[in-house]
Amino acid sequence: MEIQRRDFIGGVAAGLTLGTLASPNKLLAKGLAPLDAPPTPYPPALTGMRGTSDAARDIGHAMVLEGKAFSMPAAQTDETYDLVVVGGGVSGLAAALFFQEQAGPDARILILENHDDFGGHAQRNEFEVDGRKLISYGGVQNLVSPNALYSQGAPAHLLNRLGMDPAELERRFDRDFFKRHGLTAGIYFDKKNFGERHGLRRNPFYNISVSFRNTALLARDDKAAAAKAIDAFPVSDAAKANLKAIVANETNFYESLSFEEWMYVMATVSYRDYLNNHFGLEDEAWLTLRGNGTLRWASAIDWDRENALIATSFYMPGLGVDIYQAEKDHPEYYAGQSEPYIHHFPDGGASVARNIVRLLIPPVTGAKNWEELVTASIDYAQLDRADHRVRLRLGTTAVRVENSGDGKFVDVACVNNRSGETSRVRGKHAIMACWNGILPWICPQLPAGQRESLRYARKAPLTYVQVALRNWKSIAASGYGTIHHTDGFFSDSTLDFPISVGGHRHPSNPNEPIVLTGFHSTRLDLDPKVSNRDYYVAARHLLMSMSFDEFERGTLEYLDEVYGPSGLDASRDVAAITVNRWPHGPAYYYNPLYDDPNFHPFNGPHIAGRQQLGRISIANSDAEANPFLTGAIDAAARAVNEQLGSA
Repeated sequence: MEIQRRDFIGGVAAGLTLGTLASPNKLLAKGLAPLDAPPTPYPPALTGMRGTSDAARDIGHAMVLEGKAFSMPAAQTDETYDLVVVGGGVSGLAAALFFQEQAGPDARILILENHDDFGGHAQRNEFEVDGRKLISYGGVQNLVSPNALYSQGAPAHLLNRLGMDPAELERRFDRDFFKRHGLTAGIYFDKKNFGERHGLRRNPFYNISVSFRNTALLARDDKAAAAKAIDAFPVSDAAKANLKAIVANETNFYESLSFEEWMYVMATVSYRDYLNNHFGLEDEAWLTLRGNGTLRWASAIDWDRENALIATSFYMPGLGVDIYQAEKDHPEYYAGQSEPYIHHFPDGGASVARNIVRLLIPPVTGAKNWEELVTASIDYAQLDRADHRVRLRLGTTAVRVENSGDGKFVDVACVNNRSGETSRVRGKHAIMACWNGILPWICPQLPAGQRESLRYARKAPLTYVQVALRNWKSIAASGYGTIHHTDGFFSDSTLDFPISVGGHRHPSNPNEPIVLTGFHSTRLDLDPKVSNRDYYVAARHLLMSMSFDEFERGTLEYLDEVYGPSGLDASRDVAAITVNRWPHGPAYYYNPLYDDPNFHPFNGPHIAGRQQLGRISIANSDAEANPFLTGAIDAAARAVNEQLGSA
């Protein structure tokens, strides 16, 4: 069967030329669309290469890598808005909503977004497979620890405004899905390193029951079960003994230290060095542990690049710390640690973005609340109309932003990604909710010191590959619903989160279609002394050099390798592939292995980098050194308060 792999640029619009798209900005400014323009696409349903497309990337790269400069057009090609927001991710959308709340419903707001969809990393993927609609996420997975982290301030206010109740997500999440289908977590030992011994084994270092919190946390203490699983590993006896000793350890080697001293020691040693220092680390034991648990979120870096303190939050073995007691004793650090990782919308963080748009531009959907919107569509033709108070303009890259000479406005030059036409819009205020690292190139009025601070951070590359399967009989037969691969095209893969909400029903029968997520590992063989900031740059360039064909081939080969023995045939069972490529992924968070140990979300270069510049304020999670949605939301509230003087 043919695999759906056609995206908008490579498929539907392949025959269009720039001539057929003449002056679309001028027409859009009047609320019209070119008569010969293609029908408005529905981005969530597009497959192939998604996330950051070449079109969304190329203009920024031309400025940063090639030194291309854009001047401000002399003529203003659009009206004057009360607010111009650069960046249509969660931070930019939240900023627009918060501004509207304070400035009033008549405020005119324009949101510019360089991608072909809004939401930033919180985008949505949809598939039609054998008559069934599948919904999944293109980036942000969950609300992390909402009872602790969304309980006050801007995050709490936003969820309340959207009518989203984390408790409802808990009720709709099927915590027993994996157990009911006889599924557990596995490790696939690769053939390159383990030869004829390769294959699937149970993973004692990642427990689904603990993650979903449905076994009273007893599984984490089952040392005997872990030892039995290790006995089945295709590693040497010495490596097995090494791993068993690590798992069995209950000794805190720094018990004499105060909590603050312990945190410093653990934060300034890599987890790999910690294990090597205290247990001696066999090579095959390291291959088993090196990326286990962290690669799903930390962008293809192994445990030689993450510190031992972070490892405690992932329940990694050998640390001798009761993480749950630590949360009780020190909630200021471990707040929400014991909350289950189940606060998931079917489309992940996209539900947050889509529901903000629902409030800002009501005509986009007939859905009356967030639950109805789970299965409803967004009418993208409604996003950028002159008769709406709020407009969201996709496929448009801001290239120059500056305060006007009289100090009363902000002028924004922007380029239409398709036509290459440059236009100028004006706002009484502007909020930069884009990647902060691009600001030194598009905000010429920034002081030199602020520019340098903004250049410090490097976003981590991240790729989520969503695979629509016609059925998951082979996965059920294997017994492994989530897999860590010791050295594969995907570092990890897992069946989608089992939640049924808002008319969306998660597949309950192995004969039904389902989405499997593969976390692509852009692993580089670089010395651990090379900083993560430099590592991310190298990994990003490698990621952006990869074609969809490479991703498709790697995906199919991975599935045949891992699940082929249990009956999967990728060429037969894969219905569609969507590659969510984020070369500039999660915000940079400080790592004491490479950054000043005194840097944290409340102290570091990002503080100087986000300083207000006249009528320009800076948002995005980058400005909070917080890679989660809470960082994006807090940044939005701060930026709006700066501009409206309500801090």
